[in-house]
Amino acid sequence: MVIAVSSRLHDARPTEATRGPSRRAGPGLVGRLVGGFYLSMGGVHLGIVAADPGFYRGFADAALLPFVRTGWDDIFMAHPSAWGDGRR
Repeated sequence: MVIAVSSRLHDARPTEATRGPSRRAGPGLVGRLVGGFYLSMGGVHLGIVAADPGFYRGFADAALLPFVRTGWDDIFMAHPSAWGDGRR
């Protein structure tokens, strides 16, 4: 007795119908909104620092950890315009 068996049982590759929407389509609406918000707030920060580089001087005064307070003053506020707009 001979039984014919196909060598190709099942094609495991997904088809367009089973794959769903492409993940490479782009960031979508939420991604664009988050990105736009991020860029807007970065622009606000740069405007504040360009107008008054010492604006953030008291930012870490209420920090609970002492190294945060001293680090903020010694690192970021040593040359605040270098962190904000690149001017020295």
